[in-house]
Amino acid sequence: MERSRHIFHSTIVLLLLLVLTACKQEPPAACAEIGSTCPDGSFYMGTGLEGQNIFTHKDHIESFYRFFSENFQPKYKDTYLSSKQGCYELGDTKACNSGQDNTELLAELSDIEQDKVHLAALACFCLGEEHENAPNKKVPDICAGDLAKTNTLDGHGHDDWYLPSIKELQYLYNEVSTRKETPVAKSFSNNHYLSSSVISGRRVWAIYFGSDELKKYDNHSSNNVRCLRSN
Repeated sequence: MERSRHIFHSTIVLLLLLVLTACKQEPPAACAEIGSTCPDGSFYMGTGLEGQNIFTHKDHIESFYRFFSENFQPKYKDTYLSSKQGCYELGDTKACNSGQDNTELLAELSDIEQDKVHLAALACFCLGEEHENAPNKKVPDICAGDLAKTNTLDGHGHDDWYLPSIKELQYLYNEVSTRKETPVAKSFSNNHYLSSSVISGRRVWAIYFGSDELKKYDNHSSNNVRCLRSN
């Protein structure tokens, strides 16, 4: 009986490993090494936390971005984000791994007329939307006016950039810190980078790229932004 149970458990583990291996994407042929520069100018950063190839923009956004506009009322975020099914705390669920859903939600909840704008999320959401190499010329309504000043930046021919989750920023730090003399490592500065992972109505996770220190920032604080995309 015990032997049968052991065989059963071993079979389940093996099947899970096979599924995970099958789901993991092959690296792009033109930039297969983590940290290498792809033909479009972005950096390939491996298969990330969900088995999908991820890429980081070649630069951090040089201006500092507030997570919310100066007159933003934190209760707005409490009321609306808590009613959505997403991940805003550190946790182990799959939804916590990627900041893509959070970024889209933060962009959706932005309201220019009421001065409720998620600038850090929009910095990535709108990145490259009006650049000459944008994949299409349809600019999302919330990006009209270029509030985050990233519409015309080079998006490397893509417009699906997002503000990373704190787990993704940790992943990036771990990969970058082992490649200190490479172009991708030199493109990061020893500053804090904002995530799309919200802690509460008033704070958001950030990571310091001079070490792996995590910090809880007030959501009116200004910090650097580094955008990701996956495919």
